[in-house]
Amino acid sequence: MSTPGAEPTNPERTGASSHAQTYAGRVDSSRQQQAAHDGGTGRGGPAAADVEQPSNERQRRRLAAAAGVVAVGAAVVLGELLAGLLSPSLSPMTAVGGAVIDAVPPGVKDWAVALFGTADKAALLVGMGLVIAVLAGMAGDLEVRRRFAGVAIVAVFGLVGVAAVLTRAQVTPAAFALPVVTAVLAAVLLRFLIRRLEAAAETGTTDGSARRRFLRTLAGGALATAAGGILAGAWRGATAGVNDARERLRLPGAASHAPAIPAGAEAGVEGMQPLVTPNRDFYRIDTALSVPAVNPDTWS
Repeated sequence: MSTPGAEPTNPERTGASSHAQTYAGRVDSSRQQQAAHDGGTGRGGPAAADVEQPSNERQRRRLAAAAGVVAVGAAVVLGELLAGLLSPSLSPMTAVGGAVIDAVPPGVKDWAVALFGTADKAALLVGMGLVIAVLAGMAGDLEVRRRFAGVAIVAVFGLVGVAAVLTRAQVTPAAFALPVVTAVLAAVLLRFLIRRLEAAAETGTTDGSARRRFLRTLAGGALATAAGGILAGAWRGATAGVNDARERLRLPGAASHAPAIPAGAEAGVEGMQPLVTPNRDFYRIDTALSVPAVNPDTWS
C-alpha cells in the first residue's frame, strides 16, 4: 500500500544501491589503509619498503667501505711520497714493516725466506697492504654508521706508525711527523667522502646527480691513489740505478790466488751444499725493508 503523492519504491533497486555503497566504502577504506602504510606513495605497501631498505643499506655500507680504502690508501701513498723528500731512509711503511720483522719469531722469518726467497720483503709489503685495506674498509663502514668511529680507527693507525718510527735507528723529526700527517690526512679524506656519500643517500630518491658525483669522486681518488702508489714505488725503489752501476763495476783481479781446497774437504754427503758457492747461485737476504743504496760512481 502506497502513500498518496509518494513515489513508489522498488525493493530490488534499493538493495542494489545499498550493496554498491557498501562495496565502495570497503574499497575506499582499503585504499586509505594502503596509503597509510606506504605514506601515500603508492609503492606497494610495507613489503616493498622492507625489501628496498635493507638493500639500500647494504649498498651504502659497501660504498662507505670503499671510501675508507680510498681515503686511507691515498694518505699512505702521500706519506710515502713525502718520505722520499723529507725522510728517504725511513718512511711510515718501512718503519711498521721493520717493527713487524723484529717482532715475529725467528722460525717465521726462516719460513718466509724459504717460501719467498729474495721476494720475502715484497710479500711482507703486499700482506701489510691487504691488512691496511681490510682495516680501512672497516673504518669506512663504521664511520657511515656512527660519526667519528672510523676516524678513531685511523687515529690508531697513526699511533702505530709513530710507535714503529720510534723503534728505528734512523728516526728523525721528519720521520716522526710523517705518520701523524698521514693519519690526519686519512681522517680528513674519510670524513669528506662519507659526507658525499650521505648527501647522495639523502637525495638519491629524487636526484641521481649527487650519487654520480660521489662515484666520480671515489673513482678519481682510486685512480690517483694507484698512480701515486706506482710513483712512490718507483721513487722509493730508486736503487735500480745504483744496481746498474754495481753491475758495471769490475773489481781488479786477485794479486795471488787462494790455495786449492785440500782433498777430502768435501764430505760427499748427498744433499749437502759444496764448500764453494758459484757466484750465479749466491743471493742475499736482507733483514731490513730498506737498505743503504751506495752508488759506486760517487762513493769515495
